[in-house]
Amino acid sequence: RSRLTQEASTQFRYGLARRAGNDLEGAAYYLAAARRLDPAYAPAAKELASLHLTQSRWTDAQSELQAYLQLKPRDAVAHQEMARLQARLGQPEKARRHFEKALQLNPDDSLAHFQFAAFLAPRDPATAISRYRTGLRLQPDNRFAANDLAWLLATHPRKEIRNPAEALKIALRLDRESGGTVPNLLDTLAAAQAAAGDFEAAAATARKALSLPQTAQNKQLAEGLNSRLTHYLEGKPYRETEPAQ
Repeated sequence: RSRLTQEASTQFRYGLARRAGNDLEGAAYYLAAARRLDPAYAPAAKELASLHLTQSRWTDAQSELQAYLQLKPRDAVAHQEMARLQARLGQPEKARRHFEKALQLNPDDSLAHFQFAAFLAPRDPATAISRYRTGLRLQPDNRFAANDLAWLLATHPRKEIRNPAEALKIALRLDRESGGTVPNLLDTLAAAQAAAGDFEAAAATARKALSLPQTAQNKQLAEGLNSRLTHYLEGKPYRETEPAQ
């Protein structure tokens, strides 16, 4: 190892120690010093990016992640991190490329499929559905992803995207497995029942969700359920609004 790399490694260790002691300013100082000493020392770029993320310094984090990925282009987790960051920064095309690269490198990562699906849902719902299904084949017991898929299939404004039968099948399974006591899952079940044309069942399910103590503690969910219940009582399914492109 070169002398500069050894010195960068020393500064890196100082930075880790400062971060472990919650001295974030000191950690940033030593990590940046490591980066200056040896710009090719990848661990410092990765750790500095992580530090910036914890401090909500998004553009600084992006710069360090870009530097890290130039050094370690096959790090699938770093590509996921970059994708989420660029989505936050309003760079959807760049985000999509990094999600795709992460899955190219690690196609069996169910979480990467779910995160990509959530990103795609308002932009490319057909591909989002495919990603959810792939992820659920890898991790069939992930009820959060399954619920998101059922919601998308039940409430999307475009008919060609909706699949009420599949949504209802998923939502009924989740309700059964959870014991019928999870408000978010009941909300999705009600939407799926309404999408399938069973408004009486949808209203009963929405009322059940509203009766749960957890719902009363979540104002946004309670308001949404009440609004959707009005649709069901009028014999109307609930539809999400088409996202602006």
